[in-house]
Amino acid sequence: MQRRQVPDYLIDNISFAIMHDPVITKNGQSYDRATMFEHLRRSETDPLTREPLRREDLRPNLALKQACSEFLEENGWAVDW
Repeated sequence: MQRRQVPDYLIDNISFAIMHDPVITKNGQSYDRATMFEHLRRSETDPLTREPLRREDLRPNLALKQACSEFLEENGWAVDW
């Protein structure tokens, strides 16, 4: 039986879930958009550096979004992970 494993780079460091719509912060860290919006609603700071951060500072991480989508398409078991 093949071991089911999700690559670390696909995991959001706040929710520990697979990202579906990753965004990248000014310091280069990626998080899922929904998770970051919820974090910024509570605290307008970067979760890693605690520096000021706004929604407008976030940029889509298109390459990571593609990687997440491909992984989920190829590994149906991971959808509910």
